[in-house]
Amino acid sequence: MTYLPALHTPDEDVVFFSGVVGRAEVEVALVDDRIVGFSAVAGGWLDHLYVEPAHQRQGIGSTLLDRVQAAHPDGVTLWVFEPNAGAQALYGAAGFIELERTDGRGNDEGVPDIKMFWPGASGQDAPGL
Repeated sequence: MTYLPALHTPDEDVVFFSGVVGRAEVEVALVDDRIVGFSAVAGGWLDHLYVEPAHQRQGIGSTLLDRVQAAHPDGVTLWVFEPNAGAQALYGAAGFIELERTDGRGNDEGVPDIKMFWPGASGQDAPGL
């Protein structure tokens, strides 16, 4: 994600992910017994879905997202960076709808982002609507 600024040291990233991801429901994707992707969901929010670039567009992200949706049939909300067209396409194909766009002032990275929502199997209304 070359559009993101480097804001933290690798050690700071480890501390952050240990805290945030450590409290979430995490699924990992393995290729040859090596983690190549993961998803992390907490409180109805998909906080992270990441697949190593060398393993993208091979169905790994779709499989992780399918598992998130199956585990959260009442719906899931997420933020995606506006420059991440591939992720937007993945989420759109999975039935997520756009709720809001920001100019990035509300996130640490300062990158415009999009709030998206999947209404779940019940077709519930988006939060706040």
